Amino acid sequence: MSHDSNASNRLGGPGSVCILGGSFNPMHAAHVRVAVALREAAAMERVDIIPAPAPPHKPGRRLLPMELRMTMAEAVAARLNSGTAAVSPPVAPAFRVSDIEARRTGPSYTLDTLREYRRAEPGTRLFFCLGATDMVVLDSWHEWRELPALATFIIVTRGETDVADVLAFMNVYPKVFPNVGSSTRSLATGFGGEFPNSGCEYEHIAWDGGWAAFMTMPRLDVSGTQIRALWRANRRLIGLLPDCVEDVLTAHEKDVEAVWGARGSEPT
Repeated sequence: MSHDSNASNRLGGPGSVCILGGSFNPMHAAHVRVAVALREAAAMERVDIIPAPAPPHKPGRRLLPMELRMTMAEAVAARLNSGTAAVSPPVAPAFRVSDIEARRTGPSYTLDTLREYRRAEPGTRLFFCLGATDMVVLDSWHEWRELPALATFIIVTRGETDVADVLAFMNVYPKVFPNVGSSTRSLATGFGGEFPNSGCEYEHIAWDGGWAAFMTMPRLDVSGTQIRALWRANRRLIGLLPDCVEDVLTAHEKDVEAVWGARGSEPT
């Protein structure tokens, strides 16, 4: 495919909002770095963090209560927005936590969230961020082929394996992703994201009804599974998640233990 020379003008900028959703069980360092890159590298005017209920396509997960995950997300947003309150004239916070899915009853679908955003903010240039591991199972999402007409997708990749997996998924649906092929430019060398000298350059993939942009991030091998195991082992979590999130976990230790398991129950 040929690279779009105007790509940098099509990401972010005035009126842009990017949804960063997830279970955030808990919200950890890798989530925060993606939020920062969406604001700084992809130039989103606003990044909306949306804790999700139990995903319909991932049943059986032991999630912390929504109220607690919302509290962690709000602590992160407050930390990221710190300093803006003192700006004169005041500016709107760049990071916001939305309870749009917390308020929903029954299954919570991305399709419904994007449609609600379109109704509430019709003039917004809407983006939706998801990781490579979610992108490769997108065909399990509710009415997934309707999504690109509602928002531009930003697919976060972390190295050649992620890229290969996403392109393999896209090649399964050539009519949906018509310009994925051998001429697709390598995405592992640093488009957008946080790699040195990557500039504001993004690779674009046409999508039936819309398009998607890849954003390359450094690999941070942090996972909720790892954090939960360390929590149960009563180990320190410094470096894996923001201090403000650990403070929330500590303040609500009994509620966390009720879901994740008692502290000291995991072998060290």
